[in-house]
Amino acid sequence: MRRNSKSYLFLIVLIAGVCFSFVYTRMQCVELDYKISNLNNKINRLNLENKELKADRARFLSPKKLKSYAKKNKLSEPSRKQIIILK
Repeated sequence: MRRNSKSYLFLIVLIAGVCFSFVYTRMQCVELDYKISNLNNKINRLNLENKELKADRARFLSPKKLKSYAKKNKLSEPSRKQIIILK
């Protein structure tokens, strides 16, 4: 009788350990899913910001805008003597 109760106790402890391991592993998977989701959202946000910054850069470097900056700051076209070509 004593040996039988020890084996039942061992079986219960073993099942509890397996259940605990399963629940712990599942919780870790859910936590990793949250982290991955947050990182994906951050990547999407940064990609959108990058696109907006590229559009701003293109707008600021457009020939029309550069000419208006030059006119505003009283700049003129360089003469032939001022142009240096690097090879």
